[in-house]
Amino acid sequence: MARSAESYRRRSTQMTTSIRLKRHCSAIKIPEGSFTRLTAGSSYQVRKKLNDTIILEDIIYKSLFQIDSNDIDAIDSCTFPLTPVAEHKACNTKEAILKKIKLCYDPEVPINVLDLGLIYEINLADDAVTIKMTLTSIACGMGDILRTEICSKLFRILELKTIKIQFIFEPVWSINMISEAGKLELGLL
Repeated sequence: MARSAESYRRRSTQMTTSIRLKRHCSAIKIPEGSFTRLTAGSSYQVRKKLNDTIILEDIIYKSLFQIDSNDIDAIDSCTFPLTPVAEHKACNTKEAILKKIKLCYDPEVPINVLDLGLIYEINLADDAVTIKMTLTSIACGMGDILRTEICSKLFRILELKTIKIQFIFEPVWSINMISEAGKLELGLL
């Protein structure tokens, strides 16, 4: 039985574990994409855990924030158990690059950027990769955040010296670009 996109959104945001931060940490405000600092002792609810990033919601102002693996230790592991992501060196192949890109999620949609249809082209030459990608909207504030996340994953895992990510908006992204797996996950099939 296919789920509607709305039922998926409700299901994916039902994770409401309350946490307090043990220390100050950097975060990205969603959907603006601006960097901010979350203060120690502040209370949040965990909305999503996607690989090595966590989406938090401010309990009072209902704002969303993304924190990544560098600051995950700010969360009290007694209130929210964290499982470290195992990293393995991989050879520089297109398959290895695709595997790592699938670990990058759009913070507003619970689908990885590859299945969301944001990646248009990947060119690999020796120790350099060029990726042409788009955003769901030209006005999306998360472009630099997605670029940083993709670069971080590729540099950390693969032995690349140069990663170039270019945003292009032709063709314009549409819902038809979502893969079958992504559509299934969103309940669109």
